[in-house]
Amino acid sequence: MVVGKDRNHRRLIPRVDNGVEREPRVKLFAMGENAWHDESEWPLARTRYVSYYLHSGGRANSGVGDGTLSAAAPADEPPDRCRYDPQ
Repeated sequence: MVVGKDRNHRRLIPRVDNGVEREPRVKLFAMGENAWHDESEWPLARTRYVSYYLHSGGRANSGVGDGTLSAAAPADEPPDRCRYDPQ
């Protein structure tokens, strides 16, 4: 009897060959393409690392605030403030 529901766990039981060892090591979903891809490494060798920064005019602390996310480094921007009062 094989114990466990997951194929990755079952492959660890001696003499149980369920094919998992022959599958690609990474399966990822590309949102812009709406497609799954099989890969053999992580992180991908073709990965392009990008730094992103939070920006605001000082009022990004609500759902209707002026906060943005951008690859541009921050300039002279006012800080956001949030008052926390548990009482």
